Amino acid sequence: MKKTIVEKLNELRGEGHSGQIPEQQKILAENVKGKTLYLETGFNLGHSALTVLEADKKIKVVSFDIGGVDSWGAFEILHAKFGDRLTVIWGDSTKTVPSEKPMNADFVFIDGGHQYETAKADLLNMRRHMKPDAHDETTPNILIDDVFCDARFCVGPTKAWVELIERKQIIEHDRFKHNNRRGFALGQFRP
Repeated sequence: MKKTIVEKLNELRGEGHSGQIPEQQKILAENVKGKTLYLETGFNLGHSALTVLEADKKIKVVSFDIGGVDSWGAFEILHAKFGDRLTVIWGDSTKTVPSEKPMNADFVFIDGGHQYETAKADLLNMRRHMKPDAHDETTPNILIDDVFCDARFCVGPTKAWVELIERKQIIEHDRFKHNNRRGFALGQFRP
């Protein structure tokens, strides 16, 4: 019996991933429909990239990832199916994201490093890659993982997210908890 892409990805070694949270995958898929360019920090095993690529047949995905144990293998699996609709820029996102020219993205997902400094840098650096007209305050254009939950790895991203809300750089639309161990939030970058 032929394995599905998800089954192939799940056989690889990586960290926790969005494929473990069906509600997050659903919200991500709903928010990228009709978009043209999606950026993310944290490719890991490609579960969120797969969700986006399957949600809209025209969207392109650019992921920034430091490169986990099997991240390259996950990229090869997805690239074989989706071709040039998927690009991964390998390296430390705090360096690779700001080194790229503005990309005019419609939506971003922050799911990279869990330290406060890394999460804050990813948020601020991705903000400059948004389309100029992507700042309609009613339409979410950012999802962040690992916030508002009880795990240690949520402390840094939560602090960075809350700080940008307090500085009025982000509007939070909603937040979600999954089994108290995982949390994520949906928001909007402000101009």
